[in-house]
Amino acid sequence: MKNNVYESQSINRLILTFSIPAIFSLLIEMMTAVVDTSFAGHLGSQSESALTAMGLLSPLMAVFVALQTLFAISTAIMISTYLGRNDKTKLNNYFQSGFIMTIVVSASTSFLVYLFMHSILSMLGAEAEVYELAQDYLRIIIISNIFSAIGYTLTSVIRAFGNPKAEAVIIVLSVVINVVGNAILTFGLELGMVGIALGTLLSEVVCALLAVMYLVKNQNWFTSNPISPKAFIAMSYNMFKIGFAQTTIQLLAGITAFIVNYQLLTVGGNAHIAMWNIANKMYMLLLMPIIGITQAVQTIIAYFNGKGDEDKNFSS
Repeated sequence: MKNNVYESQSINRLILTFSIPAIFSLLIEMMTAVVDTSFAGHLGSQSESALTAMGLLSPLMAVFVALQTLFAISTAIMISTYLGRNDKTKLNNYFQSGFIMTIVVSASTSFLVYLFMHSILSMLGAEAEVYELAQDYLRIIIISNIFSAIGYTLTSVIRAFGNPKAEAVIIVLSVVINVVGNAILTFGLELGMVGIALGTLLSEVVCALLAVMYLVKNQNWFTSNPISPKAFIAMSYNMFKIGFAQTTIQLLAGITAFIVNYQLLTVGGNAHIAMWNIANKMYMLLLMPIIGITQAVQTIIAYFNGKGDEDKNFSS
């Protein structure tokens, strides 16, 4: 196996090499939500209702992210593990299975939300103008969710292959497109809340496409091999077990957001939801460095665990 970034650097250096781009990527990616919130706050007479709509949708957005995490992180971990073992067949099969499950889970989630959109929005507390704005936004975001899941999995895979800087560059480019797209669609074309959602969709599509192009160019894309149903289910289950804990934590964050929203609607009103939405985005920004370091260390440990290098695995 040819020398790679895992083999050419010390553990401390590896943690820095992987952590800094990961933290930067997460901070920039989080800016997508901040940008959407910022644009929603500049919709004139609809600003408060738009911010309230996005605040009420935050529990659902947390569910989307949680389910994206389920196979994104676990696919990257399995790729790192079999990269360490230099087992190209298993690496390829886990990549293929993880990619398929990413699409299945995200598409199924979006389809269910589409079917029960009215009930979901009502349960979240959306009414009148807030309901209309939330519905306009959600109709597009459920499509964006599929591309976001694909982009999340593939950028995690890029990191697993030892290219965290490329992951960061792709995410930065997608966020820049989101900002420019939002400005043109929301204010230039005066599409309002629909423009914000379309800007997000555009950025997620670009992120997914750039990730595919990078992996194909670097010959890291999987080969479509026939996998028996039994083997596919076994690999999917293994990845599910790895991603379950982090997904559960994210789901609990969504439940917490729902409870907070309910209490704010009970004792306050739309203005309170709008302010909570802004404050919550700032809070999430503070968590990104911790999450970035965690993802970096997971990737490194998986590689050396797969290789069977106990000394470096322990040092991580």
